Amino acid sequence: MPVLSLPTPFRFLRGTMISALILGVSACGGQSTEEEDSAGDAAADGNGSDSQGSVLDGSSRADVTTDGGSPASDASDASLGPDGTTSTDSGTDARADAARDGSREGAAGDSGSLMCQPQPASNFPAYVGSPRFAQKCTDQQLADFRTQCYGPGTNSGCNAWAAANLDCYNCEGQLASVQPWGMVVGFVFGQAPSYQLNIGGWIQALDPSLTARACAEKMQTHLQCRVQACSSVCPLPGDSATEAEFDAANADLQACLTEANRTTCQASFNDTSCLSSIAPNHPALEPVTRYLTAQDETAATDAYFDTLKVMCGFDHGTRDGGADSGDAASLSCTPQTVPSVPAFIPPPSHSGACTAQQLSEYRTVCFDGNGDCNAWATANPACYACDGDVASAQPWGMVVGFTTGQDVIYKTNVGGWIQALDPAAAPCAQKVQALLQCNIAACGSVCPLPPPSASQSEYDAAEAAQSACIAASNQSTCATYFSASSCASTEAATNPALGALDRYLNATTDGAQIDAYFEVLTAMCGAP
Repeated sequence: MPVLSLPTPFRFLRGTMISALILGVSACGGQSTEEEDSAGDAAADGNGSDSQGSVLDGSSRADVTTDGGSPASDASDASLGPDGTTSTDSGTDARADAARDGSREGAAGDSGSLMCQPQPASNFPAYVGSPRFAQKCTDQQLADFRTQCYGPGTNSGCNAWAAANLDCYNCEGQLASVQPWGMVVGFVFGQAPSYQLNIGGWIQALDPSLTARACAEKMQTHLQCRVQACSSVCPLPGDSATEAEFDAANADLQACLTEANRTTCQASFNDTSCLSSIAPNHPALEPVTRYLTAQDETAATDAYFDTLKVMCGFDHGTRDGGADSGDAASLSCTPQTVPSVPAFIPPPSHSGACTAQQLSEYRTVCFDGNGDCNAWATANPACYACDGDVASAQPWGMVVGFTTGQDVIYKTNVGGWIQALDPAAAPCAQKVQALLQCNIAACGSVCPLPPPSASQSEYDAAEAAQSACIAASNQSTCATYFSASSCASTEAATNPALGALDRYLNATTDGAQIDAYFEVLTAMCGAP
């Protein structure tokens, strides 16, 4: 991590790089219109701007708005391009008061007045992953970060906070050379960086499913395209530039980025419509769409920090496949009637998604805790997804993620384990999975989980209520399935082919249980 150097005087300005007042345009809605582009959706995946002060490798984040540095501009002055980018009425982002006084009016979207034109762009770098629950920011740090850096007040408060909380601050965003990428990414244009919203990274952090990952890659490709199209032809001046000189150069840069949507990067721009396509079926992405459709500054900031918490905060631990338990007396939701359950969804069988080396690394990094599991998962998405993905992604792996409310909770797919280890035991596999399906149908919608950004106490309470509901459902609406699922313990004890399941269920140490888990995982996802 680079050493922080705070120049004196230190001009730290942030805000409109995450300007987010979106009026009347669906998030990432596809083909641009001339009206939208002329308004200026002027930065890749978010309006980028720069100051001449430095907090990160000699650069600052972005410019504060005239209303105290909140992430949104005035509602009457903002618009959203279909790729999820924003602008003010002047077609660029603000850089202190002068940025809102119309001095750059008409620059963006007017290709005839451009001082620099987008250049051809191709062969973009590989997708750069983002952190997920990186444990760099406590809830208190996030609250202070918002107060000091995104609320009304002086910039000096943010400078002091950043200096005292470097790990949290840097998790939010650094220069592109520092990976993984956070909420914002700094790209150097000439002698200064322009920070851009990394919406692709937001998507990946909020929803690790393969479907969401594919959209995240498209969003980031468009970001890379626009940066490549304008980086060499629209340089920003260095620290010695006057405010007016910087504003003029920045206006040209933002106009170039906007023009790239219609020309050099039109294909990748159109691909960003993936977000509007998948968002309805991926409620974990709600903070992104809420950000892109925010009608006021507070709503935009709320959504931004909800996403930041998932990237850099602490995990609630829902991908644990834990047993369902709870005290029915503490129920705050009641199991609903389940007339029937969906058909059995089989697991993969020696799919080849994981090599022996990947399985070894996966255990070492993600189960033994010797490394960065998020980074490993990002680098090995097919193997990681074979272990478990959301329920809409089939076949089902070792664990299955069910959307309940505003988050996904992962449950162990024991029925799938049985089928993978011994296809002849399919009747029992189907009974066990039927209970899982019944539990979720009985309690998933009536016991919703809050978003991952909820407080720990709020989240724990919701999980406890859901677990208690599931325990109650086993004695009521799912009682028949619960009784039939007892075949699992009987089969595991008597069928040698299910030895790994038996060892898992009866393990007395964590190591023995993990050994058994990876025996089954190899049967599902290892080489044929």
